[in-house]
Amino acid sequence: LRVHDLTRGEDVKRLPSECSEPTALAVSETLDLVACASEESGVGLWKVADGSLLHRLKSGSSKIFRLVLSPDGSLLVGQDSGGEVLRFWSISDGRSLKTLVRPKDSALTAFTFSPDGTTLLGGTWDGNLVWLNTKSWYVARTADPHDEQVAAVAYSRSGRQAISASPDGTVRLWNDKDGKLVATLFATREEWIAATPDHYFGSSLEGAHEAAFSFDDPLEGFSCQQFASRFNSPQTVHERLERLEGAGETPKLVRPPRVRIVDSRQNSTGDVPMCVITVQAQSGAGLEKVRVYSNGRCMSGHCERSLQHDTDTEVELEVPLQAGSNTVTVVAYDRHGLSSNPATVEVHSGSTGEKPDLYVLSIGVNRYARAGRFQQLMFAARDARSVAEAFDGQSGKLYGHVYKLVLTDGQVTPANVGAALEKLSSVGPNDIAIVFLAGHGIKDPDTGKYYYLTSNATMADPASAGIPGHDFLERLHAVRGRVLLLLDTCHSGHLTTEVAVPNDKLVQQMVDSGRSGVLVFSAAKGLQESLEGPDFGGGHGVFAWAILEGLGPRSDMADVNENGTVEWTELVEFVRRFVRTQKLPQTPWVARSELFGDFPLVQTRASSED
Repeated sequence: LRVHDLTRGEDVKRLPSECSEPTALAVSETLDLVACASEESGVGLWKVADGSLLHRLKSGSSKIFRLVLSPDGSLLVGQDSGGEVLRFWSISDGRSLKTLVRPKDSALTAFTFSPDGTTLLGGTWDGNLVWLNTKSWYVARTADPHDEQVAAVAYSRSGRQAISASPDGTVRLWNDKDGKLVATLFATREEWIAATPDHYFGSSLEGAHEAAFSFDDPLEGFSCQQFASRFNSPQTVHERLERLEGAGETPKLVRPPRVRIVDSRQNSTGDVPMCVITVQAQSGAGLEKVRVYSNGRCMSGHCERSLQHDTDTEVELEVPLQAGSNTVTVVAYDRHGLSSNPATVEVHSGSTGEKPDLYVLSIGVNRYARAGRFQQLMFAARDARSVAEAFDGQSGKLYGHVYKLVLTDGQVTPANVGAALEKLSSVGPNDIAIVFLAGHGIKDPDTGKYYYLTSNATMADPASAGIPGHDFLERLHAVRGRVLLLLDTCHSGHLTTEVAVPNDKLVQQMVDSGRSGVLVFSAAKGLQESLEGPDFGGGHGVFAWAILEGLGPRSDMADVNENGTVEWTELVEFVRRFVRTQKLPQTPWVARSELFGDFPLVQTRASSED
C-alpha cells in the first residue's frame, strides 16, 4: 500500500504489502488509519504513521468489496459483493460487533456514516433510504424517495442534511432528524430545477420548461412553467433548505385541460376555404375556452370558443385555410388560466387562392471598423447570405413570392437596419417574416441589456452604434404577420428573456390588432457564446449550419411528421439535436411557443423533387 501526496505528486510512504489484490480500501478522516480488504488475506487495519498492522479482522466467508470508516474512528463497516451482508467492527480492539443481512431486493447500493458516527445512512436497490442507529442496531427511519436504485448518499458537514442520488435523474435532500423530504433537484445537461414536496420550485433560465408535472388517467405531462404563477417561488425553496422544513399544507395541484381533435373535414362553401374540426376537451376545474391557430395565426372571428365552464364537451370549430398545407393547432384553457398540451392536425387545401408571401431579412457582420483584430468574425456575413439563399425555390410552393434583403459588413448600420425593418410593414396578416442576425451580440455590464453590434459599434460602448434588443422587438411586434427572429450572436439568449411569454391577454391583443407575435430562436443561452469555425459545414456558425442543414440537405430528416414540409417547431428540434451532436458548450433555445401554434417554413427536398 502506498500513501500518495497529491499536492507534491509523489509517494510519501509505503505500507507493508499484506493486502495483495485489494477489493476495498478506506482511510480515516484523520489520515492515521487505513483499512484494506482482499480475497487472499481478508480485512486488515494499519497505522499510517509506522505501517504497523493494528488488527486482522474476521469477515467469515464474506468477500468484502466495500469499506467505510466512521468519522470518529470508532467503527469500520464492510459490505460483501452482493450487498446483502454488512459487518461492523470495533476499531479499538478489532472485535466483530454486528452482522446484518438484508433481502436481496433491498440490499444496500451505497452507504455512509453521519459526521458523529451514530447513524449509518444507506440507499438500496429498490430506491429506499435507511437510517441505521449504530448504537442499538435498529433501523431508525426509512423513506421511499427514488424510482430507481440509490446510487450515492452523503451528509452535509453539519450532519443536519442527508442527501441521496439516483439514476432516475434526481438528487433528494432530507432532514436527518425526522427523515422528511426537504427538496428534490432535477438536472439536465444545461438546466436544473429544485422543487419542494408541495410543488414550489426555483429553476435555471429554462429549467421549468424541461421538467413536468405528471398526471395519471390518462398519463400526461405538463411543463412546470404552466404552473409558474402559483408555484415558482425560489424564495420558498431557499427558506425550506435553510430551515430544513418539509412540506407544509400541500396546495391542490389542478390538472390542466385535455384536448383532442377527433375529426376534420373541409367546407368548400363560401369564398374562403374552410375546415371544420371537431374538438373534445375535458377539465375537472371547468373549461373556459378553446383557441385555434391556423399556421401559427389566431384568426380574428375564428380564434376561440367560450365553453361556459363545462367539464367535458365536444365542439365544432371553423378554421380558415390558405392554399396548400395548413397546420391547425388547438389549445384548451380552464377557468384558472391553465392550458392543455396542444393538439394538431394537418389539412391540405386544394384551393387556388392566394398563398402567403415570405419576407427574409438576413444580416451578418464579419468586419467591425472600430474593433481589434481578435474581435473580428469569419463567417457571419456568409451565414447571412446562405440563410437567405436557403429559401430560394420556395416561390410558388408554400409561398406566393419570396422577398429577400441581405445586409453584410459595412452595410449594417443603425440607419440601414432601421430602414430594412421598416420595409417589413409590407408584411400582410397571412405572411411570414424571417429575420436572421449574425455577428456580435453582448449584454451591457452596466444595464444588463442586450445589444446587437452594427459594423461601427464597439464592445466597450455597445450603445454608441449598437441596436438595443428591445428596439428590435418593438419593430417586429408591429409586423402584422408571423415573425421568426433567428439570433446567431454571442449571448443571444439574453434577448429572449426580454420577450414576454405570450399570456392570454397578449394573445388577445395580437388577435385584436391583427398581429401574430414574434418567435425568438437563439443560437445560445445567455452565458454561452455562439461558435463559428471552418469545420462547421465548410465555414459557418454552428447555429447557422444547423439551420441550413434542416432547411436543405437534411430537411427530410427534420420533417418528423413526414408531411412534406418542415414546420418551425420541427426546425427548432432539429437544430437543437444537431448542435448537441457536435458536443459544444452551446445550447440553442427558444422562448415559449405553445400559444403561437405551428406553421410550415419550407417544403422538404424530397417533396420539392416530387
